[in-house]
Amino acid sequence: MYRKHSILFTSPPPAYTVLRLKIELNSNFYRLFFKSYIFIEKYLNLTVIGIRGGKQISIPDFLSIKILIPPLKKQKEIADALSICQQEIDLLNQLAEKYKTQKRGLMPKILAGEWRIKPEVVNQYE
Repeated sequence: MYRKHSILFTSPPPAYTVLRLKIELNSNFYRLFFKSYIFIEKYLNLTVIGIRGGKQISIPDFLSIKILIPPLKKQKEIADALSICQQEIDLLNQLAEKYKTQKRGLMPKILAGEWRIKPEVVNQYE
């Protein structure tokens, strides 16, 4: 189901083309591949038609793209490794956000002189 502007669609809007697989592939591998810089720059830009905001993918051109298909086992290995990397990136981004929040809370207290930083803490970053 698709939700757009509080309207519920039970099938994809007409602007979308749904592709169905004819062979067994690892969907996670291809989900990541189709989002990759390499795919977008090397392949997808060859199939985009239109100008400015009215760009769309030419389905005949898209279907004519030749993509190397690794063995299913290799697809799974790559997808699993990339998923783990993405999870780590997400966790590090969450940690960075928590540090930014902590910094925003600490800075006014430090600048107002309510809290003092020990010199040995400052010196370890020099």
